[in-house]
Amino acid sequence: MVEWANGLAVDFGAEGLWSYDGVGWSIISIWNPDGMISLGNELAVDFGANGLFVYDGGTWTGIACWNPEADGGMVEWANGMAVDFGTAGLWNYDGAGWSPISIWDPEGVIDVDLY
Repeated sequence: MVEWANGLAVDFGAEGLWSYDGVGWSIISIWNPDGMISLGNELAVDFGANGLFVYDGGTWTGIACWNPEADGGMVEWANGMAVDFGTAGLWNYDGAGWSPISIWDPEGVIDVDLY
């Protein structure tokens, strides 16, 4: 479950991915996510073997065929979203495209406010 678009995005397992706006529920995907984060006004969702997608509240857009590592494989940060793609390394998504951050396989990724 994550806070997103002035509401919640909730993974109900076999029941799919739903959003709650404080009044009612809406299904947004029948697929069961492996992980998700709020990415500005969008929802970034790891659908496992189906790939990594962003949802803007109306449209799903595939942004990667690779599967992020589970438990902490994605984090929003100042430059967009950092994603741990395992042996493919650590990558940054800036909303338009991908760039490598490191070729090493991270153990996990967290956002840290240093200032």
